[in-house]
Amino acid sequence: MSVEWGESFHKLKQGKIILWAGPVSTPDVVRDAIELVSSPQFTPFGCQAEMSSFIQSNHGAAVFSEMATGKTASVLMGCGLDNGKEIDFIDASSGCIKNGARTRIIEDGLKNNRQNHKIIFINHEGVWRDPLAKFLETLDLFAICIDESHRIKSSSSKVCRWAAMQDRRHPRARRIILTGTPCPRDPVSYTHLTLPTKA
Repeated sequence: MSVEWGESFHKLKQGKIILWAGPVSTPDVVRDAIELVSSPQFTPFGCQAEMSSFIQSNHGAAVFSEMATGKTASVLMGCGLDNGKEIDFIDASSGCIKNGARTRIIEDGLKNNRQNHKIIFINHEGVWRDPLAKFLETLDLFAICIDESHRIKSSSSKVCRWAAMQDRRHPRARRIILTGTPCPRDPVSYTHLTLPTKA
């Protein structure tokens, strides 16, 4: 019997926690995908089934596919969020980071319906800032997803450095990047965001 990445680290009665970073336009896309995969009538296309299978069988994955090919839904399926459990979307993209407003939004969302899966959304510009970043380190994340990853153009940018550090901060969490926009660099250049670094 194969064990899904992270499965043994999450209580069966509790849902998985996914940290989703992206631009401010992303929440509506994720909400639509949640509604789609939660529908009993949902049948994935072949490309979605292939993408989700690849994500499910790898600790790190990069999904570079054209727009409107179902990347977001594929990531949700790849993380096992299409199993009938409710999915709560926690939008922590607004509010002052320094005074802990976004941290409180996340804490309140995690307290409610603990058996549900949780997707925490934070925008690219906020996810690496303290004290929010330090708070995120305390969470037991099943996966970290960076949407519109073509925006991470420089390995010296703060969000890119934050992403590359997640294998140390969350070694058990899957790391997934996705984009539908042609990447400004060779896809191999992005592997440091998804593959574990050598000890």
